[in-house]
Amino acid sequence: MVESTKQVSENYLSTEKGYADDWAAYIASCHMTAEEALDYIRTTNTQEDRAAHLVDMADLSARSTFVRNGNPWVHCYEEQQKLATTDSSAFLDKMEQLFNAGPDEVPVLGKYRVGESQRTVVSVGTRVMIREEDGSDRPYLLLRLIPVEYLQNTWAFPTEFPLAEISMIVNLSINQNLRRAVDMAEHVNQAKTRFLSTMSHDIRTPMNAVIGMTEIAKLHLDDAGYVRDCLDKVSASSSHLLTLVNDILDLSRMQSGQMKLNLQVFCLTDILQRTVERYQKLLGEDYQICLEQNCRVWVKADELEISRVIYNFINNACHHTGEDKQIVVRQVLDGKKVRVRVCDHGEGIPEENLSKIWDRYYRVNKSSAAKKVPGNGLGLCIVKEILQAHHARYGVESQLGEGSTFWFELEVWDQELTQK
Repeated sequence: MVESTKQVSENYLSTEKGYADDWAAYIASCHMTAEEALDYIRTTNTQEDRAAHLVDMADLSARSTFVRNGNPWVHCYEEQQKLATTDSSAFLDKMEQLFNAGPDEVPVLGKYRVGESQRTVVSVGTRVMIREEDGSDRPYLLLRLIPVEYLQNTWAFPTEFPLAEISMIVNLSINQNLRRAVDMAEHVNQAKTRFLSTMSHDIRTPMNAVIGMTEIAKLHLDDAGYVRDCLDKVSASSSHLLTLVNDILDLSRMQSGQMKLNLQVFCLTDILQRTVERYQKLLGEDYQICLEQNCRVWVKADELEISRVIYNFINNACHHTGEDKQIVVRQVLDGKKVRVRVCDHGEGIPEENLSKIWDRYYRVNKSSAAKKVPGNGLGLCIVKEILQAHHARYGVESQLGEGSTFWFELEVWDQELTQK
């Protein structure tokens, strides 16, 4: 069977663009500056021969993750503009095509030489939002560079790639199995990359706060009040870091099948009451959290883990509630089932995102307001693991502009214990 370059490379180039898409999504969600974005990519990029360029489409100035003599700037795109030839015009048109491409399009820019790294490359890319000095966001072109020698060594590409067509004789069944294996490997690799990129950022932030505030405190040892304020911030960042590490370890334990439930009979209503009261004291009068129930219900479950589910649902509602800052917790008895519902009046979640919110690190709302919401994106994934271990039903209902309701169901242990 004969396949053209496009057929052979389609899946591969889509995967390469997927890395750029993942980077761009995370950079935008964290409201990063250009320097922060490049540092993030350097930290998370698992392939040393894949540089990334961040191009300002206004003047074609660009910075690279590859730094030479302390200088990240590259000038290959500005040089193309200065050439003013037919080929350079086509090159710049292709850059615009990458900049404006849809999520399912994979245009390729190439081939061209980057003088600073002395490499000839092709590249794929996407648009990314970068925070400017005034706090506003502006779109840049994020390119992921693929060395031509890699393509030649891997697939025996001719020197004139991508202008020439390449023919390969392949066995159809072997090729299909190989593609499936490659797709699975790339999926695992991308999941690992997203995990490392998210964790490196989330761990680095509180760690930098601990180091920074400690150093600042050393400079003000004669000011007890200032030092105390620094130590309070160190303590808060350390607690956040410990919570993050504990969540990672817990999630790893759950997903590896090592979670063991300590099943016992307890009053679910009492747990709800205590959690609501604790949160009300913690948040003060600015928030109103109420519990609606008309009976006391007993269940057989792991009391500690179910308490954790309730805590996560209420915590999530507090972070996303609307201007009224009201959260309603409802216990609804339905025959042999009891359903717990936690409702807020926040922005709500688009319907197409409802199934994704249980994935780890997934964040639905990428608005500037959402970036200020605390948390590490693990809470709902941990909730899912706990409830699935209990064989419990769970879900979310949401309307944009009206709010969201997270819920779960458990079997009532003994209806005779239920007290009206």
